[in-house]
Amino acid sequence: MPDKSFQHFCSVFLRSLAEKFYPGTFDDLAQCYIAAPPFFCNSIFGDLAYTAAMFGSYRWLQYRRAAANAA
Repeated sequence: MPDKSFQHFCSVFLRSLAEKFYPGTFDDLAQCYIAAPPFFCNSIFGDLAYTAAMFGSYRWLQYRRAAANAA
């Protein structure tokens, strides 16, 4: 999770520098960070869903392999 937080912090900062949606003052950078948490939460939920799908499919394949070997 710390890697995800650091990535989020850097991406918001670099986006605020690269795009001219926020003029570049400290207050505008703060507004950018205030607007960002919903996207960060969606990113976390996406990671959790992907992880569950990967581990779940691995476990399901192990189960299927064991059932095939037993038959």
